[in-house]
Amino acid sequence: MDIELPTQPIPDDVAEACAWLSAAERYVGPGGRLRDRVAAGDVLDMLLDVEPPYPPIDTSRPAEPLVDVAPHVIGALEREVAADRQPAHRLRVAMALGTLRQAFL
Repeated sequence: MDIELPTQPIPDDVAEACAWLSAAERYVGPGGRLRDRVAAGDVLDMLLDVEPPYPPIDTSRPAEPLVDVAPHVIGALEREVAADRQPAHRLRVAMALGTLRQAFL
């Protein structure tokens, strides 16, 4: 018996940010740092903590270091914060953006 979970559509900019974060979370190559992988995972968790959940995210991007994907993630999250969405959603995205920025301090 298959169980179907109800999902909600994922905003395009959140989907883009999650795809890049997934690439950073999986990166174990040269120059890769564990704290960057953990930071990428933390930001992913913040973005995906919604009810009902989003469908599975795109994990097809090749693994890349967080420092290389950060500009893409930051751009997508800044666009999402500026979008006309529910305040709770915008706050969650802004908190995720702040967490990502702190990873580079």
